[in-house]
Amino acid sequence: MPARETGFFTSSDATDIWYQSVGQGPLTMVLCDGVACTGYIWKYFIPYFAQQYRIIHSQYRGHGDSAIPRNLDTMTVETFAKDINDLLDYLDVKGPIILVGHSMGVQVALECYRQKRSIYSGLILINGPYGEALRHVHGNPIFAKALPWLKKAFFKWDQHIQKVWRPLLDSEIAYLYAVLFEVNPWLTRRRDFRVYFEDVGAMKPLVYIAALDGATRHSAEDLLPEIKVPTLVVAGDKDRFTPYPICLKLHRSIPGADLLTLPTGSHIGPLELPEFIHLRIEKFIAERVKPGELKKTAEGAEGPSSKPSTPKAKKRSKSR
Repeated sequence: MPARETGFFTSSDATDIWYQSVGQGPLTMVLCDGVACTGYIWKYFIPYFAQQYRIIHSQYRGHGDSAIPRNLDTMTVETFAKDINDLLDYLDVKGPIILVGHSMGVQVALECYRQKRSIYSGLILINGPYGEALRHVHGNPIFAKALPWLKKAFFKWDQHIQKVWRPLLDSEIAYLYAVLFEVNPWLTRRRDFRVYFEDVGAMKPLVYIAALDGATRHSAEDLLPEIKVPTLVVAGDKDRFTPYPICLKLHRSIPGADLLTLPTGSHIGPLELPEFIHLRIEKFIAERVKPGELKKTAEGAEGPSSKPSTPKAKKRSKSR
């Protein structure tokens, strides 16, 4: 495994954001997770691409080792994206940068691009919608319609929900339901996917529902026709969380976007068909990212910088 650096970056509202930087090279890939995820989906992605590129991955506020913000109203796609863009400033990242998003991370990647489009050279959007995440689950808006009622219930019975939250998610029932109805059991390794339930179970219920609400209220549909960088959309034809037609609409709405369809793939494509995705991404970078730009960056690269760019930024090392 290439050299790995971990630390914390302090956001504009004094929330500590955990991050890791792995490897180095002529291009930087910035990874954006789904709701309640802390990196499980990148198990095969990071070791593969860190051999030739720099990988930057952070955990959203309220997720994993990042701090819970004082104001849960900041658990939004827009703020997640701002934290990532500020982190890139803090790390003084130079050269071509490609955003890679999975699930809700597709929305975050699109919002990163909206906020600071001049620094990005490409987008890779995997198994995720362009907006209103919960509205697309199973192709039925009922989940989004139920969200306001869930929020009220979570606030009213928070103490009781906390008592059953983790045991329920750690139970075999939750895992078996997902394997039987949500993912491809023939392509899914138990340990790979089991981590997801550990991630969700580790979150405070109110923080989880705030993040889910933020993802449901956000949309980047208006941005799609304005995207000017090479884009690859990856879609599973058996994905029930982000149904295939939603990914097709995402692909068709972005000028010149490429599409990779994962046969029999569900919502966790990077774990089910990692080699298939990796090879297609390599082809995408080779053909769509300017070779001259990569060569120029490689010749002038001096490795990752850790110099803070603002007085508020701070970093402390941490091993995981």
